[in-house]
Amino acid sequence: MKKEEKLKRLLEMQESPERFTEEEIRQLMSDDDCRSFYQQMVRAADALHAQEDGVSSVERVKARPYFKIAASVVGVLMLSGITLAAFHFASSSSPNDAIPAVESTQTDSQTVVRQDAAKDTAVVASPKTFENVALKDIVNELAACHHLTVEVKNSASAALRLYYPWNPQMPLQQVVEELNRFEKVQLTVKENTIVIE
Repeated sequence: MKKEEKLKRLLEMQESPERFTEEEIRQLMSDDDCRSFYQQMVRAADALHAQEDGVSSVERVKARPYFKIAASVVGVLMLSGITLAAFHFASSSSPNDAIPAVESTQTDSQTVVRQDAAKDTAVVASPKTFENVALKDIVNELAACHHLTVEVKNSASAALRLYYPWNPQMPLQQVVEELNRFEKVQLTVKENTIVIE
């Protein structure tokens, strides 16, 4: 007999057992598939009756200690998996990933060294936007942040009024390069001085 036929006969037996003899019922229940189907149906009927009686499935689980143990084991396994994944993620990223690369377009090693030294001694300031501010005032704030002095060689350039969004976290050399993109602006960094030429 196929499983479908066995299931059909089992359902017929459950609906009207008077149509079956004792021998047919024993024979049907001696089959492993039929017994498995019948046990599943009994569990489903018990669950349905328990809900009708007001006993929740949570209360039924609390009554069985092996369900508590199984739930604890599942919880520990999940926590272990999450911990393992976090450890793997942390160990797979190299320490160099968190450090941004320093780019320099200059080949003069002295300028790069001074830039790094100026960055190390820079005062931490928040980002600021200069709107219609004289170049000299912008450079004075840059110099104060990096502990440098300002020298003005061209007063016309120093008087230019600019709009510039400044991020103090940017390297000084990059800020100077950005400001040099403005027309009539030429800044250089020499030793501990920013020069407006």
